[in-house]
Amino acid sequence: MHSRSCVRGRAPQRIAGSERSIAVSRWFCAVSRGATDRLRGYVAVARRPRDNRNLIPYGILLKVSYCSVVFAYWFLRRLSFIWKPFAIIDVVFGVLFWLAYRELSSVA
Repeated sequence: MHSRSCVRGRAPQRIAGSERSIAVSRWFCAVSRGATDRLRGYVAVARRPRDNRNLIPYGILLKVSYCSVVFAYWFLRRLSFIWKPFAIIDVVFGVLFWLAYRELSSVA
């Protein structure tokens, strides 16, 4: 039983008949679709910040949610190094988003 993958018209590949590979494929497709949707939102705000000012709080909440999870695991010493720079970068971008939102609110 094959289902469609993220690439249109192609079924996910089975590895030695494993149902787990199909589940992983579906999970990866869902995650990649979500990442693509978030990226579209950031690009839309960057292109027309005044018109898309209502999307900035959503971006701030995404930054806060990611950072809260990473910093909690960092504090518990259960986090590998690879995630730490992204959390620090997200803190910086979260502050910049907040400043941009505040500036656009005073202009509008």
